[in-house]
Amino acid sequence: MLSKQKIEKSVTLIQLIYFILAIFGFLGIFFGLLGLFESESRNDSIETIFLSFIFIILYFGLVQRKEWVIPAILFCSAFGIIRTLIFVLHPACSSNAIVEKFFIFLFFLFWTYQLHIFSKPEVKKLFCCKGAVLF
Repeated sequence: MLSKQKIEKSVTLIQLIYFILAIFGFLGIFFGLLGLFESESRNDSIETIFLSFIFIILYFGLVQRKEWVIPAILFCSAFGIIRTLIFVLHPACSSNAIVEKFFIFLFFLFWTYQLHIFSKPEVKKLFCCKGAVLF
């Protein structure tokens, strides 16, 4: 059982991380739109724009304590865990790839922490999330 103070602290920490991701998201949208005109990086640009919008939407959902943010974060966390695990477990071919894997692993830890925190009934109560959540 988590105390209300610990829940607030955890949600505030996750909210701060999403604020940072939202700032990078605005930059990602800008540079992603520029990259749409290059045929080499079109798929990466579309992915960057899509993820940036997700981070921005989740941040504002956390700030306003919307009940839809719990299932959205749980879904994104589960997807993020699978995606980062696949990336981290793929063999590294250079020293740059090893450094990149370290930072991707930090995202894995973040997704795992979110999955743990937002699956708690106390957090669902804080966000007034009624009914069953799939995760």
